Amino acid sequence: MLAEVTADHGGGPPVEGRLLTGDPADALLGLAAVERADVIVVGNKGMSGAQRFLLGSVPNKVSHRATCDVLVVATTP
Repeated sequence: MLAEVTADHGGGPPVEGRLLTGDPADALLGLAAVERADVIVVGNKGMSGAQRFLLGSVPNKVSHRATCDVLVVATTP
């Protein structure tokens, strides 16, 4: 973890932002494990074309490897 940011948006729960390094799916799964997350929310935008075919998309990796629930949110038209 390189940076951590916490913000209160009045009325809602506090929001924490973290800057992680490495493979995005591995970073999300590792953080979810450390934080004992109940759910991971991830957008559906990822790699396309040959990269996606060879390496897989982040939402796909997370949804197949997570030990908690995963919500994939439509972020692309």
